[in-house]
Amino acid sequence: MELKRLEVQNFRQFYGTQEVSFSLEKSNNVTVIHGDNGSGKTTLLNAFLWLFYNELTLPQPDKIVTERALDEASVNSRVPARVKLEFKDQGRQYTAERTQVFQKQSQTDL
Repeated sequence: MELKRLEVQNFRQFYGTQEVSFSLEKSNNVTVIHGDNGSGKTTLLNAFLWLFYNELTLPQPDKIVTERALDEASVNSRVPARVKLEFKDQGRQYTAERTQVFQKQSQTDL
């Protein structure tokens, strides 16, 4: 299996749409994800778990959507949390996607 691209939208601490493009070159086939503590490296790994198994191994697993997106949303508006993965396996292209939509019920709803 070759991972091509991971896209997260309002997932945990990732506000808006963020993308990781994986290296596909035969001579450079390693993608390094580096960052400070708390920047989201483990969350990216958990994005795969949530996408394929609907599970999280992070604190507060019920907090899927980023609080910033909910905070900025108007009352009764819908805020999606989404993970999308494009990959190739045995010569075939695939896209896997999981979306959960949250509705802000009140101004204090976070």
